[in-house]
Amino acid sequence: MKVVLLVEDDPHTGSALQRWISRLGYEVHLVKSVAEAKQAIGSSTDLAAVITDFHLGDGLGTEVEHVAKLNGVHCVIYSGDPDALMGHVVINKADLQALTNWLLNNAE
Repeated sequence: MKVVLLVEDDPHTGSALQRWISRLGYEVHLVKSVAEAKQAIGSSTDLAAVITDFHLGDGLGTEVEHVAKLNGVHCVIYSGDPDALMGHVVINKADLQALTNWLLNNAE
């Protein structure tokens, strides 16, 4: 089973996305901070993709994206304010279809 790392500090959003992604057939590891995400990415050899919120309690999703890219893992940032993230792959938080399409096309 392909493994997806989900980085979300809001417990309700994290739980809902975790259930959604699991229903698509992925094993989901949910972490709540940039620090936890960096550790998970650095210690995992089987990540298919990383999905991260932009605003996290201890930093920004762009930090997670940078570490993922350094480790050869596809990453997407989602946010309620995608216009704030010029130059990054960003999906609107409310657009589950776009998130699903990205995941199905990028999780290896």
